[in-house]
Amino acid sequence: MKPIQFVYLAIFVPVAWVIAVLAILVAIAGVNAVPANDIRTCGSICYKSQPNCPPQSTATIVGHCWTCCTQNERLD
Repeated sequence: MKPIQFVYLAIFVPVAWVIAVLAILVAIAGVNAVPANDIRTCGSICYKSQPNCPPQSTATIVGHCWTCCTQNERLD
C-alpha cells in the first residue's frame, strides 16, 4: 500500500462515515415534526407567580417564568 493510499483510508473514509451518519440523523429528526395542534402562542411577559390569564388562554411555565399561552387552531 502506498503512503497516500494509507492517508486516504485513515482520514477520508472515517470522515465520510461521520457525515453519512449525521445526514441520517438529520433526516430522522426532520420527520419527527411537532403536530400543528401542539403549538401554542405564549406572551413575552414573565410573571413570578401564576397569572390570571384572559379567556381562551392558560397559565403555563416557560423556562423559569409564568406566562399566558393560547392554543393555535389547526388550519387543515
